[in-house]
Amino acid sequence: MTSNDDTKTITVKVNRELADQVEITLKNLGITQTALINLLYKKVAVLGKVPFALKLTDAEVAQLDLEDAVKDISARTIDNPDEFDQWLNED
Repeated sequence: MTSNDDTKTITVKVNRELADQVEITLKNLGITQTALINLLYKKVAVLGKVPFALKLTDAEVAQLDLEDAVKDISARTIDNPDEFDQWLNED
């Protein structure tokens, strides 16, 4: 058994909805959040790296590329049909 002197308390902030979803899953698996974090830490210590890929999905990369491509484009707000008609008829 581990004594309190052998442990370190860590504090993290997690999205509430995500935490609730994970808590339900872990309960169904019969494991506590503390046990999961300890397992993850042990795996990182053994492997010397995070045990899963930390990368963006193709969709996330595409979204970032799109945001970057349009960041300097000025956009005009059209608030009513008359402004829209005027915009359509501009040279």
